[in-house]
Amino acid sequence: MKRLILLLYCFIFLIGSCALKKKHGSNVDEDFIPWSESYKLSWSDYLGTPDYSAHDAVTWVSYQTRQIGLREDAILFDIRCYFIKSKSWKRPNVSNNLLKHEQLHFDIAEIFIRKVRKEFSNFISYEINVNNSINELGEIRDIILEEKRNFSFMYDQETNFSKNKEKQKEWEKKIKTTLKEYEQYANPYVEVKREP
Repeated sequence: MKRLILLLYCFIFLIGSCALKKKHGSNVDEDFIPWSESYKLSWSDYLGTPDYSAHDAVTWVSYQTRQIGLREDAILFDIRCYFIKSKSWKRPNVSNNLLKHEQLHFDIAEIFIRKVRKEFSNFISYEINVNNSINELGEIRDIILEEKRNFSFMYDQETNFSKNKEKQKEWEKKIKTTLKEYEQYANPYVEVKREP
C-alpha cells in the first residue's frame, strides 16, 4: 500500500512538473531564437514596440552561459546566444537591406559567443573549489562580450546602419569569414578541463 501511495505521489509530481514546464517554458522558448546557420531572421520576428529613437530597427540578443555538469576532470557548460523577439523592434516600412544588416548583428553575437567557447575550451581549472574557476570564466566571458559591443558599434558606424552599401558588403564578407574561422567552436557544449 505504501508503495502504491509513493508511486501515486511520483506520478502527480511528474504531471505537475511537465505542466509547469510547458506553461512557463513555452512562453520563454517562443520569445527566444537560438542562433543557427540555417535560420535567418525575418521582420516578423521583431515583436517589440519601437521607441522611435534615431534607429530604424534594434536587434536584441541574450547570452546564456550555463553550467550543466561537473566531473572530476571537467566542468561542463552550455553556451549560447539568442535573438529576443519581444525586445527587438523595427519601424514600419523598413527595407530588406536593413534586415540583412540586423541579421549580421546576430551573426556577430554568434562570433563572440564562439570566442567565449574557445577561451573556455582552452582554460584549465586548477582550483579545488569549482566556484573560483567559474568566477574567473565569468570575467573572461564579460571581457569578450565587451569586445563584441565595441565591434558592433564599429560595424554600425562604418556601414552607417546599412546605408553605406559598399561597406555593408565588406562587413558581410568579414563576418562570414570570421564565423568560418571559429567554426570549430560552433558546438554550444563546452568542457573546461580540471586538474585540481
